[in-house]
Amino acid sequence: MGPLRGLLQVRKIVEDCMKNIHPVYGLKQLAIKRELGKREDLKNEDWSRFIPVYKKSNQTKEKQKAIKKNKKEKVKEYLEKQKGKEKSIFPPAPPKRKEDMLMESGEAFVGAKSYRGKRPRDEEEA
Repeated sequence: MGPLRGLLQVRKIVEDCMKNIHPVYGLKQLAIKRELGKREDLKNEDWSRFIPVYKKSNQTKEKQKAIKKNKKEKVKEYLEKQKGKEKSIFPPAPPKRKEDMLMESGEAFVGAKSYRGKRPRDEEEA
């Protein structure tokens, strides 16, 4: 599984995930620490100046309330829009072809023109 120190680092990243902090931040810090540990001149110095500090943006309660209110309004509008529409489980019927309309009106059978295509002369003569 690895040394105890590695397990503790993984545990810290997982706990940060539970606190809604993305794991990329912790992994980036670990990568920077690894690179600093390889350098002989920086091995015994303080690394805090190299490690990035991310600020968490706190929203005011008023702003949070306004955001929630907007979301509720949008959801309400969406539900009202969907309420008026009734969806069918069947797809719409395809449009009728030209041949089908001619067959219904009877023009396909009356005229000398055939919409099936030209026949070879041998069949017409026979």
